[in-house]
Amino acid sequence: MKGKSLYIFIVAAAVFMILGLGVSSPEASTYLGEVTWKGTDADGHQFTIKAGLSKMGGAYYEIVGQCANPPDGGRVIMSGGAVLVNTSLIATLTMTNANTYGKWVGVMRATINTTTFNGSFWISEPICYIPHGDERLISLSDPFPQGNYPQGYQLKSSLDRLGNTPTTGTLKLSGPKPDLLMGQ
Repeated sequence: MKGKSLYIFIVAAAVFMILGLGVSSPEASTYLGEVTWKGTDADGHQFTIKAGLSKMGGAYYEIVGQCANPPDGGRVIMSGGAVLVNTSLIATLTMTNANTYGKWVGVMRATINTTTFNGSFWISEPICYIPHGDERLISLSDPFPQGNYPQGYQLKSSLDRLGNTPTTGTLKLSGPKPDLLMGQ
């Protein structure tokens, strides 16, 4: 009898788990399509950003994209989120250079007018990065203890990067405008 009760309990638990505990699954994002912007920074450099835009629900969006021709070369990969505030989509995107020669990261803040899908941006570069490609040093503010640097290593100051103003510019829609209300 004890074995039969255990068997019934195991089967009941399995059925309960299979039915998902009666909890609905989270909603998936709705892909709104690819957006293409022609960007121009304050120095006149031009580039193209292509990004996939998805609606998470309510006023919340996610963006994943790339810039294949940034002013400094390479390919920049970016991802982040956006919130619809009145008639603006305000996004914060983390960015990194996909090429192996660069260990650069940045943060972009973009404000997109939802009527035209044109906008503006600024990019800030944090000071923490791996100097000179030496992955044993996490940042210039995290040197080896007691000055035990690799032989021939010279610590190079990056104080010139402190206080740099962010890169600014504009974004102009150059492809189809996504429907922000799709999926509602």
